[in-house]
Amino acid sequence: MKFGFGMPHMTRLKASLQPWEARVTGPDQLHMAQRAEQLGYDMIAVPEHFVVPVSHIDLSGPHYFHGIAGMAALAGATRTIRVNSCIMILPLQNPIVTAKGLSTIDWISGGRTVVTFGVGWDKAEFDILGVPFHERGAMADEYLAAMIELWTKD
Repeated sequence: MKFGFGMPHMTRLKASLQPWEARVTGPDQLHMAQRAEQLGYDMIAVPEHFVVPVSHIDLSGPHYFHGIAGMAALAGATRTIRVNSCIMILPLQNPIVTAKGLSTIDWISGGRTVVTFGVGWDKAEFDILGVPFHERGAMADEYLAAMIELWTKD
């Protein structure tokens, strides 16, 4: 059995937020990641949205990290626990930049990177970022193929 640790203050979802979580700082999170590792947890997940439209704040919460930056910080503060992108919205990424960022974290961390991609659901987020929402599935397929090519070929 594997155990993941849900870091406080990674998101601010009303359904799961405890009042004390808003006071958790970045250094606090690094310390909690280290403690989760000491306790034998297997993975920390770093959720990501780039933009949360005002109309979705009640549903999604107003606060998300940049996934790659968050994963890198947590991987750098720990030695054995895996870091997961949970969930990186692939059509909103540049596949070359994302492949390089993830492979850098993976190499520096000794192979502890886990990637979970999704295609997204919030059309408003896509609209704000200028990405065609109805093409996101095809874009994700193309981006994933490009990233696999970059990770596996010379």
